[in-house]
Parts: sequence; structure tokens; C-alpha cells
Amino acid sequence: LHYPLRRQRQMCIRDSQKTNWIILKSKDRGIDYGVGTFIKQLSRELAKHKHISIFILEIGFTKNHTFSIKHQEGITIIGIPVAENHTGTDTKKNQEKLSRNIARVVSQYLSTGNENIIHMNYLFQYFVANALRKEISGKIIFTQHVFALEQQLAGNYFDTESEVYKTVDKIITVTQHGKIHLINKEVDADKIEVIYNGIDNGHFNNNSENRIKEKYGMYAILAQADGHGENKVVHGTHGAQKRLLTLLGGYTLQARNPDSWEGWWWGPKHVWGMQPVGQM
Repeated sequence: LHYPLRRQRQMCIRDSQKTNWIILKSKDRGIDYGVGTFIKQLSRELAKHKHISIFILEIGFTKNHTFSIKHQEGITIIGIPVAENHTGTDTKKNQEKLSRNIARVVSQYLSTGNENIIHMNYLFQYFVANALRKEISGKIIFTQHVFALEQQLAGNYFDTESEVYKTVDKIITVTQHGKIHLINKEVDADKIEVIYNGIDNGHFNNNSENRIKEKYGMYAILAQADGHGENKVVHGTHGAQKRLLTLLGGYTLQARNPDSWEGWWWGPKHVWGMQPVGQM
């Protein structure tokens, strides 16, 4: 790598901000919906704070062979033109070499003298996160949205999972079950914090529901019912949102028909409520 973005350095954030928050985003489970939405919402909210500079490293999203950089809503997005290599006897060596080069490029665009937060969202981002910490120093946060499948770890000659748990400074898990899983993996309990949805809303001023309620009324909020979750009127698997919105004052329900093509399976379920575990 020969730092192809050097010409664009003047475009980057170079001010007196106190923190560089570097969010790692790579192609993996959930990036097109849950995890991707989390990154989008987190980065937007953090960008509202003047003392924080937000950088998103998009790893492996482009087929181009050069780095790219763009600014969007106060966020600097750096495109890294690589795909992660999860298999092979030289995985660790290749990942470390590649990650060192990525860290050297990215470090040019970070305000010097600021605190650095490196925010992982997947286990296999460990190599880039670790290389960044060695290059710029800082703390690593790992939000564990999903747990690695056994087959993902089986072919890896480097025990990424245990190394991540030892190396990171803080692990955020989105469920109590996640905390139990981590403790069973002998993770230091002091490192673990349970934050539902991954974001503590108390730190942000995002009152979209209140704004909607004040301007249009609560019935402007649409709750989509899922066709697969219906169990004899009781919405067994997707009822939480409707219960919450009822307590908040009301909503408009999108009532869907049982639309599964697997009529032989889902038809009896919708009609008789036989599955799962005795829901009626």
C-alpha cells in the first residue's frame, strides 16, 4: 500500500475534537439489517457531539482496488478494498500483515492528540482493531451482536474468539444470555456490560416518537405484524412492539395474512396454534 489517499488528507477532520471514534464495519451476518442499522444509528447520534469525530471503516464492501473516502452527515467513511480471509494455514500471518497496512493508512486521517476508541462489531475484526491500537493507541470496545458459528471457528488455525475476549477493553452484549455465554467462555465479568440494543438511550436526545406523537398523534406510528408469528390471535413471537406501543398511547396495526408458502406447516399453526411450546 502506498497511501493512495494522501492527496485527500486536507479533506479530513483536523480539529480540536477530543475523541476519535473508529467503528469497524465488515461484511458478515446481520450487516444488511440489524448490525448495519445499529452502526448507522450509533454513528449518527455520536456525530451530534462536537467533541467526537466519527470514522467508519467499511472493510470489503467495494470491488475497487483503491481506498476511498467520503464525508456524510459529519461522519468520515473510509472504504477498505479487501475481503476478510477466514481460512487457510496462513490466515493469521496474512491478516496481521494486511491489518498493519490498513492501520497505517487510516492513522493519517485521525486527529493527533485525541483519545481513540476502536469499536468492533464482529470477532474477525480483531486483526484490524489490534493493528489500529498498536499504530495509534487507544481502547477497544466490542459489541457482540452475534456469536460465531462453530464452523466459522473450526477452520481457523488462530483462536480468534478467545484472543478477542482477552484483548478488548470492554465487551457489550445485547442480552443477559450473551453475558452468561461469555462468562461460560471464562471472560472476565468486569469486562462485560449488558446494554439492550447495544445503545443506552439515556445518553442521547432522540425523541422521534415524541415528535411524531405531538405532531400527528400516536396512530401515525405503524406496527407491522409478522405473518409467520401469529398463534391463535396471540402474537407469540412478535408481540413486544405492540404491547409497548399500546402502553405509549396507541398505534396503527398492519394486519398481515398468514402468507407463508409452506401452507402444510404454517396453515395448521395459524389455525390451531399448535407450535411452539403450547402457545394458544
